[in-house]
Amino acid sequence: MQYHLLASGRIDLVIESDVNILDIAALCVIVREAGGVFTDLQGNSPRLDVRSVMAASSPALYAEARAMLEGIEASFYLP
Repeated sequence: MQYHLLASGRIDLVIESDVNILDIAALCVIVREAGGVFTDLQGNSPRLDVRSVMAASSPALYAEARAMLEGIEASFYLP
């Protein structure tokens, strides 16, 4: 449901973990056709083994969210 809300402009960002890509593959197409961006959390196109995804309503918002995630990811690897 949240991906339909994103594609229709009602929400801006979805980050989801523990997904089965086969369950949401069609939603990836819907988001992209609406002008959004849909990737795994590392910024790659989703593959069959992906468990976590991020979708944004625009490339600009996606870039901002990725920058925030990179800051969080970096903090997990500090000694």
